[in-house]
Amino acid sequence: MDDVLDADVLGAARTTDALTALGVRPGDVLLVHASLRSLGPVADGARGVLGALRRAVGPAGTLVVPAFTPENSDTSPHYRERVRGLDAGAVDAVRASMEPYDPAVTPAPSMGALAEAVRTAAGAGRSAHPQTSF
Repeated sequence: MDDVLDADVLGAARTTDALTALGVRPGDVLLVHASLRSLGPVADGARGVLGALRRAVGPAGTLVVPAFTPENSDTSPHYRERVRGLDAGAVDAVRASMEPYDPAVTPAPSMGALAEAVRTAAGAGRSAHPQTSF
């Protein structure tokens, strides 16, 4: 039984039960952005939370997470902060060092472990927007 764990660690069944108690139902479309640190210890970490979310929405449900990439956009506040005070040559160098956006492979490092677990899961799809993808 996966929930015979440390009392402070959520196992798969308890996590799914908690989502169901919150009103998540099979077939739902669920938009989730979560801080795993705030959630607390979950068995298998982000992959465990992903599994619980998938079980809660079931095979007919849809799980959506933000997979934003402000690090990869020259219009984002993140970029503007990064280049603030730089001369034109340095700004050009920063811009040239930015990897082009590819929905299949560009990571979303500022969105957290759950977003990365969902983004890299088998069968995941990602929208094409280079800064605010889901």
